[in-house]
Order: sequence, then C-alpha cells, then structure tokens
Amino acid sequence: MKNKGFFFSLSFILLTAFIISWSGTFLPSSVLSQQPKKPSIPASVQELQDTFVAIGENARKAVVGISVTSVIRPQLFSQNPRQDELFRFFFGIPDQEFRQSGIGSGFIVSPEGYIITNEHVIQNADEITVFLPDGRRMEAKLTGYDIRSDLAVLKINSDEPFPYLELGDSDQVKPGQWAIAVGNPFAIYKNNPQPTMTLGIIGAVHRNLPTSEPNDRYYGDLIQTDAAINPGNSGGPLLNVYGQVIGINVAILSSTGQNSGVGFALPSKQAKRILNSLISGETVQYGWLGIAIQDLTPELCEKFKLKDIRGVLVGKIFKGGPADNAGIKQGDIITSFDDKPIQSANELIVAVGDTPVDKKANITIIRNNKIRLLTIVVGKRETAETFSASSDTSNTETWRGITVENISSSLQAKYQLPDAVGVVVISVDSRAKATSSGIKEGDVIDEIARQSIENIEQFKKITSESQGEVLIHTLNLGYIVIREE
Repeated sequence: MKNKGFFFSLSFILLTAFIISWSGTFLPSSVLSQQPKKPSIPASVQELQDTFVAIGENARKAVVGISVTSVIRPQLFSQNPRQDELFRFFFGIPDQEFRQSGIGSGFIVSPEGYIITNEHVIQNADEITVFLPDGRRMEAKLTGYDIRSDLAVLKINSDEPFPYLELGDSDQVKPGQWAIAVGNPFAIYKNNPQPTMTLGIIGAVHRNLPTSEPNDRYYGDLIQTDAAINPGNSGGPLLNVYGQVIGINVAILSSTGQNSGVGFALPSKQAKRILNSLISGETVQYGWLGIAIQDLTPELCEKFKLKDIRGVLVGKIFKGGPADNAGIKQGDIITSFDDKPIQSANELIVAVGDTPVDKKANITIIRNNKIRLLTIVVGKRETAETFSASSDTSNTETWRGITVENISSSLQAKYQLPDAVGVVVISVDSRAKATSSGIKEGDVIDEIARQSIENIEQFKKITSESQGEVLIHTLNLGYIVIREE
C-alpha cells in the first residue's frame, strides 16, 4: 500500500508539471512577455528638455575660460621701492619675481570678440589668456574695467566673427523663474574646453551683499539663484529660458567655499549701462546726491513720528554736495526720487547711481511730518568724500556709559577719522545699555535729540536735558536710539 501511495503522489506531481509547462501555449502573449516598456514623455516635457539642450548648445559656443597671471615682486619696505633697491644692493638680496595664477569665466557679447567678465577675475593681471570652447587659446586685451560694479571687458581677435550671447532684460526677472548658469568651474577648460551648464531657479532679486574691500565695490542689487556656481564660474552668464543673459555670476555664500545652493549674479542691466564705456576704456560715471542714508526701523519711525515705514532716512549731508544745494537736511525722509517711490536705501543707491550726471530730478521728502517736493541736480560720484571741519577744547564727558572727547589731531590719527563736526567716542562701558545700539569706540556723535553737536559743551547741555530713550546720530551708524540706564 505504501508503494502504491508513493507512485500515486509521484504521478500527480509529474502530471501537474506537464500541464503547467504546456499551459503557456494557450496564454495571451501580453501575459507571457511582461517586458518593461519605455515610458511615454508628455510633449510639453520633451519640449522643455529640448529647450534646455538648445540653450546649452548655443551658450557653450560663446562661454570662455579665463586664465590670468600676475607677476608679484615681494617688497621689503612695502611702500618704498627705492629703499627696497638700496637694501637689495647692499645686502645682496636677489630681486625675485613670482608668478601667481587665477581662473574665471566670461562670455562673448559681440561678433567682434568683446568678452564680459568680473573685474575681480582679471584684477592686477599681467597676462590674460582666453580658452575658447573650440579648443583655441587667445591672448586677450583688457579694454576697460569698473571696480564698483565688478565688471570688465576683454577683447580677442579673429578673421571670422565670434558666436555671442544676447544681453536680456534683468528687470523682468522674478523669483521662481528658471535660471541656467554656464561657466568653467575648477579650470576644467584646460583639459576640456566645453563649459559646464547647471540648472536652477531664481531664488530672490535685489539682494544686498557686504564687501570687505576698501575700493568702493558695491554688491547692492544682485540676483540670487540655486543653479550651481563654483570657484571658476565668476564672470560666466546666468541665462533665462530664452537663452538671454540676465546676470553675470559673481559670488556664492558658503561655509566651505563650494556651491551650497546660494549663488549671486550681477543683473544684466548693469552691464548694458556701462558696456560701451568699458569697450572704449572710459571711466564709468555714477550719479551721487552727497548724502549718507539708512533704512527706517519701527523704532526710528516712532521717534520721527512717522505713520508707516516707507522711504529712507538722511543720516548725513556732505557740505556743498547736490543734496546740500537742493536744501535737503539731515533727518529728512526721502520717499521718492525722479518720480519713483523709494522703499529702501538700496533702491535709492541703485536709482541714483543709474541716473546721468547733471540730470535734474524731482525728490520728495518728509520733514517734520510735512511733505516737500524739491529739485536736485545729480552730481558725479567720487571714490572718497570729505566732511566739513571743526574742533575745540579737549576735556571729556560721560553719559549713559558713553565717554566722549572733542575731536583732536591725535584722535583723528588714532581712529583714522575724517575732518568732522562732533565729539568722538573714546570708550563705552560694556555694562551700559548703550552697547546694544552698536555704538563703539571711534564713533563720532554729531547730533542728539535732533540737535547738532559740535563740541563737549553742547554735548553736556543737551544730554543733561535728555530723558528716556534718546535719538542720536553717529557718522558710522547713522541714527540710533540710546536707552536710559
């Protein structure tokens, strides 16, 4: 019986296997061949992808790599080359030179071979070599540069016209729009001349970045993007979906020095405005009002009895400047310039800078809660301004933890002060509430409670009459509020 059961079980298994093996003959082919199919791409997606490919193919023809070489001669006495020569002669020190290299990007902006890049890319360069996408290397000539805007123009020559990129309208750029950065990060062009293309969106516009350089550079109206920008991308273009240049890549915010998704580009309108000047080697002119300004805060609005935060506060008037001649005073609130509303200090700086020198412009101010319309003749911005003179005796006075002294030649030298009217802060008690305002040693106070301060005597008189929160003005900080101890 056991043998019969065994054979029966074996026969059943074999029969089942036979049926399964033949059953495929009768199943639909669609069931038998479950091969993965290539997914269909919507026409709109395919078109978008084709658009980016076309933008890349066009841009790569006009984006170049830039290599700069600077010859550095170490100086023994820094500012006195003559002493260096004598010292080397008497002590037999060799007159050595060192070559320092730098990299960057740029893009051809005309068929004649003019190239836009950043000024900081070619700064102090003795030799400039341009690497073209087709593999050619050309020596480039610097035709012009502008430190304030951080832009420069180079020139290369060829018998044939160069492919070039069109400058677009950066005023139409809005957060959320596509952005394409093209450039040559990490000097990859030396082995492969084809530039790199990265994709992102516009994160913000009108961004303001500080600069530690003492040479009048101004990063006050930048386009922010998360399109990858890395070392070597400086000077390359930021494009829109039409392949037009909307910005010139200039900086990144990063704790590592590499891309972290926060990059910045100079708006193309800056390049448009000064391009002809840079090509011809002319000095770029910027409009100037002769004032120092600051943004309003709720605290300042309360002190100036303003209903809302709009406009900018005039913190200083430069004697003999356009604003002084137009009748603008320290403490005025500017709400419009050239018939355009002004909401921030950055807006006014950009608007005035873009205004032609000697142009007459309407300017609206609020003074003592009254609106006034003035006419101002825009002046030419200089790289340095001077203040009006003063000074008196030399005693000190302390108020709310702030110790001040009359301005003297020794204090001017110590704190590197301009000629100024007021009293200089020589110490601030770290325990005093005044420290929260940001005031520090070396600041010059020239106004307290809307009254001018020229010396210690005036400082004593006005502070002795001041109670509660007091509005003061310093040359470094503008208007601040000092709280009572």
